[in-house]
Amino acid sequence: PRQRLLHPVIFQLSPSDAALMEDRLEFLERSGFTIEAFGPRSFRILAVPAELASFSAEALSEAIIATLGDVSDKPGDERRDHHWAATLACRLAVKAGEILPLETARYLLQQLAEAENPFTCPHGRPIVVIFPRHDLERRFGRH
Repeated sequence: PRQRLLHPVIFQLSPSDAALMEDRLEFLERSGFTIEAFGPRSFRILAVPAELASFSAEALSEAIIATLGDVSDKPGDERRDHHWAATLACRLAVKAGEILPLETARYLLQQLAEAENPFTCPHGRPIVVIFPRHDLERRFGRH
């Protein structure tokens, strides 16, 4: 399902990025985005996948632009499409040092607990590390 934006986000690209965006519009449509040309090198985002509706449209447009080269121009290239989705997720992820409201942090931890693989990011990097208690005590001088 898609979430239509109250105010479309309009952005302009370089000539090469605009050509790449034109080539990838069908893929983005299949991925749940509604993006259309809005001038020679301008585009506008009209809707986003419902799961991404909580992100600012500006953050989404920046992430899409930054990952355009990872999008497959061949329908059915699922491995490359998955890589693109993983890269987009990483770009939109909470960053180190970012302060979150307690409610948001709890929600994210709940979603993580329900994930198929809660121990790695979509690219396979660890996001959870287990330290034995005695290692923690040793590090804090309580051995």
